[in-house]
Amino acid sequence: MILINNRPVCPSCDNPHTAGEGHHHHEHHHSGEPGGKSDKLARLRFLLPYWIEHNAEHASKFREWAAEARGMKLDSVAAHIDEAVEMIEACNKALNKALEALEG
Repeated sequence: MILINNRPVCPSCDNPHTAGEGHHHHEHHHSGEPGGKSDKLARLRFLLPYWIEHNAEHASKFREWAAEARGMKLDSVAAHIDEAVEMIEACNKALNKALEALEG
C-alpha cells in the first residue's frame, strides 16, 4: 500500500482501502485506464520494482515452508515448493530485464 492524499491505495490496482484492511490480489482486470503514455511509463517504472520485491517476498516464504515440509518428512511437497521458488526467480529475472529495457 502507498498513501495518496493520506489514504492507503494499492499500487497495482489503485483501489482505496481502509486502515487495517488486508489486501492481496493477483488478478487484475483493467480496461480503459486513464492517462497517456507518460503516465503509463511512470506506472511501469513504479510497478516493475514493486512486482520484483513482492515476488521475492513470496519466494522467501516459500523457502521457509519448503524447509518446514522437509522437517515433516514431506520431501515431495518440499520439492514442488522449491520448483515454485525457481519459477518466481525466473519471473523476477524477466521482470528485471523488462525494467532494464525500460530504463535503457
